[in-house]
Amino acid sequence: MLAKVKFIDVKKTGFFSTVRERVDNYFTENNISKTGNTAMYVKTVFFLGGLLLFYGLIISNQFGLLTMWVLSAILGMFAAFIGFNICHDAIHGSYSTNTFLNKILGYLFNLIGANAYLWSIAHNVVHHTYTNIHGHDEDIEIAPGLIRLNPEEKSNKIQRYQHYYAFFSLLPGKSFMGNEKRLYQIL
Repeated sequence: MLAKVKFIDVKKTGFFSTVRERVDNYFTENNISKTGNTAMYVKTVFFLGGLLLFYGLIISNQFGLLTMWVLSAILGMFAAFIGFNICHDAIHGSYSTNTFLNKILGYLFNLIGANAYLWSIAHNVVHHTYTNIHGHDEDIEIAPGLIRLNPEEKSNKIQRYQHYYAFFSLLPGKSFMGNEKRLYQIL
């Protein structure tokens, strides 16, 4: 049975307000937008264009079985990139200052086989409340047995190679792409 997680009352600690202030100052001092930039928009066009291209190639039925398998794998990767990069930021409201555009791009989750509404609850509420707490944060249990993030989790042989394949889940999607190390340093 999992122990109930208890948090310190936000009003009794200055941690959250200090972190929020430092992050806001970082963006202001470095003149960085908290929403998407040109790199994000280019990435969006690339991923959506790639998804349409590979889907079109697959439904054209002009290729042999092996090529179709490869195209299907690439299509799946592009769908994942859309989810991790575009939809994630849109549902967080950080893709654009335009809330309507964020909502529309968030609905791309439905196009790639997920559900934008359920994901927003599972991620924004559950994950961000219990971030990286084993047994409570479902985001760290997405691929049980495939990626091991907790020393309490049972290990298996495939995980010795996770440094080769786990990086796909870490691809950046934020508008401040490339500044993550600096952002973590100020925290």
